[in-house]
Amino acid sequence: MKSTLKSVRLGSIVGLVICSNALAQGEDFLSQSKEAESRGDNQAAIQLYQSAIIYAPATIEPYLGIAKFYAVNTQLDLAEKYFNIVLELDPANPTAHMKLALLALNQGDVESAEARHEILVEACAPACPEATELRDAISAHGASAMAID
Repeated sequence: MKSTLKSVRLGSIVGLVICSNALAQGEDFLSQSKEAESRGDNQAAIQLYQSAIIYAPATIEPYLGIAKFYAVNTQLDLAEKYFNIVLELDPANPTAHMKLALLALNQGDVESAEARHEILVEACAPACPEATELRDAISAHGASAMAID
């Protein structure tokens, strides 16, 4: 019985060390990806974000980094995919809701953008910067649509 308890404790300690090392490795990849992005090395940044996901799959930052990259580079389906993964991990994430709403707005889907704004207001209060930015974007979109008429 004592040897079984020792094995369980040792296994738990080894598992904890492995998990801690993987998390640290994920953080290293995340910081390296941000450095690559700041240098303009987008290909390296994406690869490093993907490596961060492998080592720390429950961390939202690499998914957000990839999603923002794809949004800026007009790969909207991929941007949407990664923003939705963020919401699977953190359903109230204000950045993901705002960015998805902006993607919808850019495609002319004002109704979806307004629905996301409602979620943002509920999730982070009306004064959060994401809700304010989205409200302003929806208003500006409505004003430009009226100017076209």
